[in-house]
Amino acid sequence: MKTNNNNTPTVKSAERVVLILQKLSDYPQGINFSDLHELVKLPKSSLYQLLTTLERTGMIDFNSVTKKYSLGIKFWDFATKYFNKASITQVAEPYLNELLNEYDETIQMAVLDDSDVVYTMKLTSSRPIQLVSQVGTRLPAYATGIGKAMLACLSEQRVLELYPTSKLPSFTNNTIDTRDKLIKELISTKERRYAIDLGEYSPGIRCIASPILGFNNTCVAAISISMLENHSQDKVDELAQGLLECTKSISQRLGSTDPTAWVKMG
Repeated sequence: MKTNNNNTPTVKSAERVVLILQKLSDYPQGINFSDLHELVKLPKSSLYQLLTTLERTGMIDFNSVTKKYSLGIKFWDFATKYFNKASITQVAEPYLNELLNEYDETIQMAVLDDSDVVYTMKLTSSRPIQLVSQVGTRLPAYATGIGKAMLACLSEQRVLELYPTSKLPSFTNNTIDTRDKLIKELISTKERRYAIDLGEYSPGIRCIASPILGFNNTCVAAISISMLENHSQDKVDELAQGLLECTKSISQRLGSTDPTAWVKMG
């Protein structure tokens, strides 16, 4: 037994188990003993004994054909139970409150339902702005920043399936009105790492938004910051930085191993 930086006793074997599971999570297709040994730097005999125990308990699998170890069904069973228990709203709420307290701008969260967004949370600034959206409101995803943040996590083929016609209805002069323009905007969203909405549904309102990822780095929701369109770009950049830090933290709490994985999807 040893102590950590807080002088709290720790168990060496437990730390080794956590290290092994962390490394295996980076290799969903599996990794052989030699390569894993190089990564964890444990004595071969100790590593083999720990792997055998983890395999016996179902926490990891060993493929006798490929000779590779990977996370087992029991591990995913635990993870799924945690995910189901931890409501996205419950996990996200304290982070959204921090965002509101830090910047005093209206904060919203939504989920994607086919081609629409459904708003699940709204925290209002002390300088309230006129928004159509409320908790439970359903809006077309392509016309909102929060919707485009989630659409950017989908493959282009899936976006084309959601919008089978080339023409899209307009709500303001700034609404993206064709499918081709939407595809280009989703590419730009990935490049800048957040989505924007320049009065595309509510005139005079600017929004920035970023997705939240969960297990398997799949999009489960998104968060937006709404403000008046006269904010300076420097202010928008500051808000975007805070937003990205917020969605990264929530994504990690929900099981994402790479909160930026969505920028590489497509």
